[in-house]
Amino acid sequence: MRHFRPTIIRSLVLAMIGAAALGLSPVAALAQTFPCDGYDIVVMAGQSNAVGRGLTGSHTLTSAQIAAEPRVFETVRAYDANGYFNYRYLTPATFAIQQAQDPLMTPNNIHSLAGRIGFTYSFSLFLAANEADPYRCVVIVPSARSGTSVLEWNVRAQKFPGDSKFFYLDMISRTRLALSLLPNARIVAFLWQQGERDTWAIFAHDTGRPDKLLGLMPNARKYYAELGQVIANVREDLGCFPALFGNMAPVYMTRVATNRAVEKIALQTKAKITQQIQKVVAQEPCHDAQFIPSTSLLTNAQEPQVSVDPDYVSTADDYKHFSAASQIILSKRYYDAFKSLQSAKAP
Repeated sequence: MRHFRPTIIRSLVLAMIGAAALGLSPVAALAQTFPCDGYDIVVMAGQSNAVGRGLTGSHTLTSAQIAAEPRVFETVRAYDANGYFNYRYLTPATFAIQQAQDPLMTPNNIHSLAGRIGFTYSFSLFLAANEADPYRCVVIVPSARSGTSVLEWNVRAQKFPGDSKFFYLDMISRTRLALSLLPNARIVAFLWQQGERDTWAIFAHDTGRPDKLLGLMPNARKYYAELGQVIANVREDLGCFPALFGNMAPVYMTRVATNRAVEKIALQTKAKITQQIQKVVAQEPCHDAQFIPSTSLLTNAQEPQVSVDPDYVSTADDYKHFSAASQIILSKRYYDAFKSLQSAKAP
């Protein structure tokens, strides 16, 4: 079960008591509790590899790669006793942040993510460690949802909480509240890691397999149009800042069929989705985006594991999710791309 860090909660409780005495709002008190003179916001979206499902396996991660960092925070979510996210729209009164650490507080069952590693927290550690101002902090807005199609992110119309199309609105509302309620806050990066769900949907369409998205995601051109609209919406709703788009695992879709002809269709489908992601990056409206390759990165199935993934018959079947060690490498690739975009804009 996910527990809030005791030191942060103790500070938060004291802040709330002090806020009541001084007539301050809880968020104002929270902001004053942390010794930050500003906040860099990192928005993370996509599906399970963005959520972070990396298992540590045979690679021992160093404390520097996973250690708690006092200047890295995340927006807080409410979960029930069974670990499920409470679908409701945030308000200024319910907005809060806490010290971040994997697994991040995404709209997934938090119990199922115990012991998992993603790339966003490590990316934020790089960001904090290289910040010129030692009192400037990082706030992650963890919005990715496992198994989501790009269709579920291309939504701006009001939807009821609990609807699958709630995730984009949740991301925007949390980011806007962070901007308005935290002092000297600014968005510095948008991290997107997605494509597996739609690759499978197109593969199912082409091979006559059953799928919930059958007919809704018929080809890679549809994916390109939908992803292009997602980033256009993000730009209109939040503005311009570095946007980074990661690729799928190299071995994803290599074990979907014993028939070589069918496997060839699967790999061609994945290659087409990758090409469409690259095309969206090249045509991104703010000209401030980069594609992050996944070359040589391993999945949970490719490393000896110390634990079993309950979502698979055995971890050996997981050729979709990057291992913890590869998630750390991926985070550095994201950060290097981020720095490259910053350098390109420097006078």
